[in-house]
Amino acid sequence: MEEREKLVCLAKLAEQAERYDDMVEFMKNLARMDVDMSAEERHLFSVGFKNTIGAKRASWRIICSHEQKATTDRQTVVMIDAYKKKVEDELRKVCNEVLSIIAIHCLPLANPGENVVFFYKMKGDYYRYLAEFSTGTEKKAASDQSLMAYQHAMVVASTELSPAHQIRLGLALNLSVFFYEIRNSHERACQVAKQAFDEALAEINSGEGVYKDSTLMMQHLKDNLALWTSELTGGEASKDNDVEMEDRPMVKRSGLGHLGPMEASNGTKLTLAQWAASRLAAATGSAFGKPAGDHPGIFSLIGFLDLDVATGSSHHRPCGNK
Repeated sequence: MEEREKLVCLAKLAEQAERYDDMVEFMKNLARMDVDMSAEERHLFSVGFKNTIGAKRASWRIICSHEQKATTDRQTVVMIDAYKKKVEDELRKVCNEVLSIIAIHCLPLANPGENVVFFYKMKGDYYRYLAEFSTGTEKKAASDQSLMAYQHAMVVASTELSPAHQIRLGLALNLSVFFYEIRNSHERACQVAKQAFDEALAEINSGEGVYKDSTLMMQHLKDNLALWTSELTGGEASKDNDVEMEDRPMVKRSGLGHLGPMEASNGTKLTLAQWAASRLAAATGSAFGKPAGDHPGIFSLIGFLDLDVATGSSHHRPCGNK
């Protein structure tokens, strides 16, 4: 067995054993072989780091939540703040490591299609994670780098990938989350998400190609749009139910099962395009008739849900300071 094949095998085994630190080490070694990763390899690379960083992001949000509740006890605040900084240092270390590997070993050898979009998207994601907990000039620098990476990925995706391509949809999904959470640009977030959904829907409606792996991304776009437009038009959704989806790496692709039966309320069977259009219309109503800027300050994000599409499980996490 060649070394590259061995590392892939070990990474898959580590994933099954939920030993994500080991998985990351195996895939770092593969990346340092300076090869153009296959779809399976880049997926394993992403999954390992996503689980590692995801646990630390969840910890940071929980700590921030406790910090907010301890404002009357100075000693407790100082103690929590010190612990929060420890977690932030760990987050910073992981993000910088990922970004270094992408810059040195992944992007220089990536093919001009999927891989370039994938790794620039990943670059944007990890700068976004840095911006989540950073402040001042560090936050601005991370935010700017994240936006540049996402924009570069979008330029390539617009010419190399179809509108309904799963990676292109995942990119639009995460870019819209970036605008909403990091830049506080709610209108722009809705525009990005809606445009991506509409373009994908038009492609699917044309009947060309098979897009079963794209439906989950469309569902996430729709869910975010439903939340954002409801809040921006004066809706009063329960704070405990606030959700915000972002792209997560897939381990299994189960087609349309997660979406449930595609039929109208009267029992009429619907095509994917008809179902998606009806769900989006029901969720958003005429919200897009009003610019989000007409409703400043209405939305206050309390939490978001990361959906693990590999298992169908979800993990609610309280947010830190926005």
